[in-house]
Amino acid sequence: MLLKIYSSLAALGAGMFCAANGLGNVMGAPDASSATGYELRGTLLNAPAGTKVLISDTREGHLIHLDSAYADAQGQFVLRGQVAEPALYRLTVGEKKMLFPLMVPLENGVQLRLTGDVVQLSNSYWLEGSAAAATLLQFRAAQTQASFYYVSAMQEKRLKEGIATSLKSSDLPKPDEGLMQISRDVATAARKKLIQQHPDSYVAAFETTLLMRDGKQRAFTDSMTTAFERTLPASRYTKMLANYQQKTATTTVGQLAPEIKLAAPDGKKVALSSLRGKYVLVDFWASWCGPCRQENPNVIKLYQKYKDKGFEIYSVSLDDSREKWVKAIAADGLPWKQVSDLQGWKSAAGTAYGVDAIPQTFLLDPKGHIVARNLRGADLEAKIASLLR
Repeated sequence: MLLKIYSSLAALGAGMFCAANGLGNVMGAPDASSATGYELRGTLLNAPAGTKVLISDTREGHLIHLDSAYADAQGQFVLRGQVAEPALYRLTVGEKKMLFPLMVPLENGVQLRLTGDVVQLSNSYWLEGSAAAATLLQFRAAQTQASFYYVSAMQEKRLKEGIATSLKSSDLPKPDEGLMQISRDVATAARKKLIQQHPDSYVAAFETTLLMRDGKQRAFTDSMTTAFERTLPASRYTKMLANYQQKTATTTVGQLAPEIKLAAPDGKKVALSSLRGKYVLVDFWASWCGPCRQENPNVIKLYQKYKDKGFEIYSVSLDDSREKWVKAIAADGLPWKQVSDLQGWKSAAGTAYGVDAIPQTFLLDPKGHIVARNLRGADLEAKIASLLR
């Protein structure tokens, strides 16, 4: 049976991050016999002959090419090789960068079949051939249902506001943060339910890694890490979860936040402890981090609303260029404390807080204890409002 997988909002319940182990140098991988390896056969509708299809993996910050092929006149291609372990691997189609590369479950000795329309491949595609593919279908379908909620709610909002559906996208109302948060909550709840239903699936372990930086899900991800250590001890995702758990053990809710004392743009050092007596949002970001910059307008509004009520922000940049850092501060109009050692991912502060992706935030109480992690949008404002009553 062909399984239809929607992935347009695969990251809906997980948030968007710029990760330290993202795409790095491109390395080659040796060919392997398909007799004991994987095989991925695909048919791409509307794909011009010669469309390039590439399967790759990410290891230690390097993107490793496993195999590539070119679609024929019928849009058909075959990829073969060996994988180090059963896992989800990146599938990219065409030369243009894909916002959300397809993730396909590859296993040695398994033949997988993919069919999809290249025009909107990241919105929908079909897979069959393994239990992992069927499990992936369930997760993608659940995320799609959450995205449908948001789309339907926005359509209803447009009608209530008297906006014709025929208007151009530039005329439509801006995304509703409240509705987006509800959609994220729906997606997260669905993801957690499916994870618990598949405690022996590497697909479920992968999906758990998408929640591990969400401070509200710490208890859940910790419990699933323990479960995966029993059922999938050798999986890369189990190791990733366990490593993150260990790195962030000193920055969980209730812990005293590690001290930071770094230079501001004027060269003077500012200690985090100098802000004791206020609720402080420690914000890790960088000028090159798109999701960080996109969130800044919301954080500015929050700061202006609560800065005179005992709230402060202490931003730590993971930039390595002073010029780009200072330029971004000015461009975004950030009025709060800004510090950096300009060491990028090697930042001492980032290491102390176990930061391997940004944006990441830690909300501290007046005594310097962590009261919340990685809250944003409506959740962050609600938490601050409740603390400052």
